[in-house]
Amino acid sequence: LEYQFQLQATVEEIIDPDPNGPNNSLGQALSLGTVGPESLNETRQEWIGIEGDTQDWYRFEVAEGYRSNFHLNFEALSGNISNLTFELQDANGNTIPTTLGNTSTAQRPIHVLSTVNSRLDIGTYYLRFTSSEASNLNYQFQLQATVEESIDPDPNGPNNSLGQALSL
Repeated sequence: LEYQFQLQATVEEIIDPDPNGPNNSLGQALSLGTVGPESLNETRQEWIGIEGDTQDWYRFEVAEGYRSNFHLNFEALSGNISNLTFELQDANGNTIPTTLGNTSTAQRPIHVLSTVNSRLDIGTYYLRFTSSEASNLNYQFQLQATVEESIDPDPNGPNNSLGQALSL
């Protein structure tokens, strides 16, 4: 028997369904950086709702001695933005209330802290995006966490021992 085969292949662009890596749980949250002494301004593009990827987690820190405001906007690059939900959480998994800012639109929601005087204190914070498995949504978000104030944790200076006692 004599066989003859001909193989022909075409290269197509492959879209990475999760370009920011495995960030599908709180334990896998990707770091966006730290607020203090500098502000944090970070933009990311992500796919969600593809091949079981229904959650994207990111984290950022507010350093000791600082407080920060919070501003997050996101938009769909392809797909329907209404399929995307967002939560801001603290290190214990508690949801921190946010509200839509004045300049929000249906296509570009802008989340800010719920009360004008609210600030994020020292700690770790998480951004959690969720969507249904079939949404195939390509989205982009921008986080702005601006240093609002520097807090001196010990305004009386180092007075932690007898030798450092402050004179009254």
